[in-house]
Amino acid sequence: RIKRSGSGNVGKSRLKPVMDYISTHDYVITDSRIAGDKLFVVSPQQLHDHRFILRGIEYMFSLRGDEYELRKLSNTYNANVISKEEIDNKFLYLIKLEKENLIFKVKSGKDGKTFGNISTKQINEKLTSLGYNIDKKMIKTDSSLNLLGSHYVKVALHKKVECNLKVTLKEE
Repeated sequence: RIKRSGSGNVGKSRLKPVMDYISTHDYVITDSRIAGDKLFVVSPQQLHDHRFILRGIEYMFSLRGDEYELRKLSNTYNANVISKEEIDNKFLYLIKLEKENLIFKVKSGKDGKTFGNISTKQINEKLTSLGYNIDKKMIKTDSSLNLLGSHYVKVALHKKVECNLKVTLKEE
């Protein structure tokens, strides 16, 4: 298990990029507020301890009463859990992976609905062809990938460390 030695506020200069990120990914946010350099959001999703990486910085949702505070995680680690070198390699891997856009050419009918779904096995095969070594069990989809357009799937290297991978379905 990866354990950080601490966390801090998002910071004033990072508030807008973090808000933009969570509003353009698979998070359902019903309300948000800023208090100084802190960012709070309300969501019906269970986001406590959920993490994401943005511009090389890891963030985490932390439940505070009936809302979540976004926290910027420290860059130091508890040494008796896992070595810093191992952590750095895994996070660099996730940062690289999050920049990918997997494109699948599919046949579709009316309203952009595809004939069949893109599976985690197909996503895994495409990642393998790009040089990534990821178990297909680490790839999680919240919904069926059966509409043309861009979608995001989660790739988890650890239970609470994951990134969003863009998957685009285009007409064949």
